[in-house]
Amino acid sequence: MIEPETSRGRREFLALAAAALGCGRRPAPDSQLPAFLANHATTHSRSPRGACLEWFEQAGFGVSFQYGVYSQAAPDPWVRSNKSISPTDYDKLQQSFTAEGFDAAALVALAQEVGAQYVRFPARLWDGFSLFRTNQTSFTSLNAPAGRDLVGEMTEACNHAGMGLFLEYAYGLDWRHPYFYPADSVQLDWPEAHLPNDEGAVRRFEHDEDFIEYIKYAHVQLKEILYRYVPLAGIALTPVMGFYARPELFPLVTAYEIIHEAQPQVLLSFEQGASGKEDFVSLRGTAGAESRGGETAEQAWQLNASKPAERIAINAGSFGGNLVYEVHLEADGSVPEGLRDSLAKT
Repeated sequence: MIEPETSRGRREFLALAAAALGCGRRPAPDSQLPAFLANHATTHSRSPRGACLEWFEQAGFGVSFQYGVYSQAAPDPWVRSNKSISPTDYDKLQQSFTAEGFDAAALVALAQEVGAQYVRFPARLWDGFSLFRTNQTSFTSLNAPAGRDLVGEMTEACNHAGMGLFLEYAYGLDWRHPYFYPADSVQLDWPEAHLPNDEGAVRRFEHDEDFIEYIKYAHVQLKEILYRYVPLAGIALTPVMGFYARPELFPLVTAYEIIHEAQPQVLLSFEQGASGKEDFVSLRGTAGAESRGGETAEQAWQLNASKPAERIAINAGSFGGNLVYEVHLEADGSVPEGLRDSLAKT
């Protein structure tokens, strides 16, 4: 096989390979300016990611629309753990997932109305339910009564409106994948990750080497996302506590290369940081940096403390980075009553 000679050549090569494997259309060439970067054309011509960082530091405000199969049980993506829902009962939620109230264009219009410059939306969270078109699992919105690619709809709506889109992907935890290490096997100050009721789940992880099966799955899903949904502003990996628990299992260099080679403008975060190679940090709540995670977390924060940041909260006070207002959509995907007033006050 002939190896590509340049980094751009390598991206072209990977894009064609991904398209051949069914991962969707090729990303836009480096020279094509995403609509949300219209005011950063000069920087983009020299460095697509530099332009995106420039835009992000000026953005100020974003809205995170949280949604998934879990929304039918509670407005909480950790509900399977918090309410001890069995794997069988949780999987049944797919059979009633209609998303009949989900309107991506209306959500993006609402975000614009209140002055947001970007939107965050989950592609897959730790419950394993994918809101995008994937060949890796049948546990998706397309195989539910909804029959819809919600990430595709959100991508189209953001592109049409000139809004940046950050997709969240749970690289650090997957309750459903049989080869993800069991949370109960590690000592973590992270009770949400444990599953009190896991009876009936398929678990095949026995040795560390088995984890490669999950990594292959996750990396293919990342490629599906990056080669199918174009252009994105960023990928927000989560939850970083899964990495802190077993950092030796995660090939971050490879994962980050997949992301940046597919779409050069894309910004990357892994919450407060994992390796120091992240482009920005994403913090949650009004407290300081995540205090759990031990020495690995401390080192990551030291490497990332000076980088651009966002804080996901209702009120971030005097925080100097971007504020991201988090909205949990209703079970049918509609907007909660009174949301506009809450956003206006923020």
